[in-house]
Amino acid sequence: MPPAQLRQFLLACGAALIIVGLAVFGATGGHVALAQTLPPRPPPPATATTIPEPAPGAPRPTPVVPGRITGTVIDQRTGAPTPGVTVLVGSLALVTDAHGNYEVNGLTPSTYAVALSLAAGQGTNAQAPVTVALAAGQTVVQHLVFRSPTQAEPLVAPPSTPILVPTTLPATGAPGTEGWLWLVGAVLLMGVGATLRRAGTR
Repeated sequence: MPPAQLRQFLLACGAALIIVGLAVFGATGGHVALAQTLPPRPPPPATATTIPEPAPGAPRPTPVVPGRITGTVIDQRTGAPTPGVTVLVGSLALVTDAHGNYEVNGLTPSTYAVALSLAAGQGTNAQAPVTVALAAGQTVVQHLVFRSPTQAEPLVAPPSTPILVPTTLPATGAPGTEGWLWLVGAVLLMGVGATLRRAGTR
């Protein structure tokens, strides 16, 4: 390689090394930054809703098991279950099914008033509201009774006596009167004729 080319080559390599050194070591001052581990985060503070764990050996609270109230609404007049009747169980209102039954699940242990809420035309209550004391996990069967209004019987007209119409009308005169008159008249005429004939032959 000629000396001139070699000199240019070396100058170019030196300039390249200066540029690379400034780019790599200029910002950090010649020291390479290493990643640091973060300190552990403190646990979140306990809130007011946090339920403390019971002490070792202490009995755990027993979960509350809900109860159920069910029954059938019966019409006292007919003795049959009645669908479509509103039943009040505490503050809950429900309607009996097609078989006259009602049922409320998931009730907390308490005392409930059970009564009917009859609509206009359904009838009248046959019993006062019933107070049901429901224990945990208990099923109480409480039937309810009402009386439907009496159905009005349809009016049926009494059977009327039929009027018989005769097929033939009775004769106003004596039977055969006209025929006898014609017969008598013919006999008289014949008698007169025979009389006249005899008189002419004499």
